[in-house]
Amino acid sequence: MRSRVVISGWGLMSSAGRNIAEARPRLLAGECCLSALEESYRQHLKARYAGVVKSVWLDSARAEDRHLLLALAAAREALDS
Repeated sequence: MRSRVVISGWGLMSSAGRNIAEARPRLLAGECCLSALEESYRQHLKARYAGVVKSVWLDSARAEDRHLLLALAAAREALDS
């Protein structure tokens, strides 16, 4: 038996914006959403620039939990839309 999936909304957390309303105009304008990495990140990576999601509530999260918090925030937005 095949499972069916229904997509009921959109959610987004990215360097372009913390939701669809913030990110859409920047993406449509072709705006670069990359920023210079802080020194603490650069010492472990070869990259100098990245698309970092900046948010006060993420600053206190452990690095391992950051991706989970971003996914939950995007899921919450999708369910609310």
